[in-house]
Amino acid sequence: WSNIGYWGDHQVVYLLRFLEALARHSPGALEDLLEREIFAYADVPYRLKPYAEMVADPRATIAYDADLAARIEERVAASGTDGKLVRDRDGRVRHANLLEKLLVPALAKLSNLVPDGGIWMNTQRPEWNDANNALAGHGVSMVTLFQLRRYLRFVERLLDPLGEVRLPVAAEVAAWLRRVRAVLGEERALLGAAAVDDRDRRRVMDALGAAFSDYRAGVYARGFDGRRDEMPLPEVVALCRMALEHLDHAIRANRREDGLYHSYNLLELSRDDGRAALRRLDEMLEGQVAALASGVVEPPEAVRLLESLFAGPLYRPDQRSFLLYPERELPPFLERNRVPAESVRAVPLLRELLEAGETSVLERDAQGVCRFQADLRNATDLAAALDRLAGRERWTAAVACSCGASRWARF
Repeated sequence: WSNIGYWGDHQVVYLLRFLEALARHSPGALEDLLEREIFAYADVPYRLKPYAEMVADPRATIAYDADLAARIEERVAASGTDGKLVRDRDGRVRHANLLEKLLVPALAKLSNLVPDGGIWMNTQRPEWNDANNALAGHGVSMVTLFQLRRYLRFVERLLDPLGEVRLPVAAEVAAWLRRVRAVLGEERALLGAAAVDDRDRRRVMDALGAAFSDYRAGVYARGFDGRRDEMPLPEVVALCRMALEHLDHAIRANRREDGLYHSYNLLELSRDDGRAALRRLDEMLEGQVAALASGVVEPPEAVRLLESLFAGPLYRPDQRSFLLYPERELPPFLERNRVPAESVRAVPLLRELLEAGETSVLERDAQGVCRFQADLRNATDLAAALDRLAGRERWTAAVACSCGASRWARF
């Protein structure tokens, strides 16, 4: 299915370059296509889970619809590759105009906006290069946000000169657009602050995520019902401008003291107090390229950015070239997964587990070094191991005493 269209993480930047090229090559062509219903949707049998499930486990966010895949194969056998396209209720390929097709990727990205963080990478895709595989799930992309800014500015400038024109779009897409616009409008007060705090960030995420989740649930269950809303182009322009305010606030928040920009951030979602925290990652080359391409960096600032690139760890003077990210000396394999002795002494449960020879959470290696059990990959696995341990009568009280509600932090 990866050969149908573009990966969601690439769609905006690739689509935008095609649009810009067409606008230069054939002025007026895009305006003519805005109302022509000659475009289609791929009926991909991967389904994004509801927003609440994404928050619960950002690394398990899609499900494969085997029944739909079988029906698609039957259609392909009967009608060729058109069988892979979304059908209307009469069984014909469902067509849309260019305006609707421009709105859907923009709304999908905006619905995954993490204020002051970027666009949440929650579709189990790495984005750009395989070095980012580990970011799929908890990664938040400023690179996509930079590209989205340029995309929205392009759409705004395409539509604004057309005045009060109304064009038909699917009622489901129109409702989704209005919910996203309402959320961004209600949260404009955040733009007056230097930075967005963790609770405000989570509130915006939840509202935008619910809008997208509800749209998906309806389309997955019933498809497009055939109704069209006459969408005023000024309403789309207003959405673009309002979204640009939020994106520009995020860009300012991600400008580093050295003039570079954060490329990716890590998202930490709390389960109990409604927070969405961000952790900044090291500088990366693609973030600087995307920032320069976004249209937001003024010439004097661009000069400083380039000077910082040449002066920083991304530049290799011996090669007269740049690295994707700073070269680091990684710890050897056996230096990883160590639990310091002082940490073991500080947590009663760990001491008791070692004394009892219980190795479901912690064990000593042949050299006497304490390590987490080898099958535990992350905090989620650790939490599950602790839950299983708490289910055994001998350890129930010890787990509750040592861990409590903040057990991950203690470990």
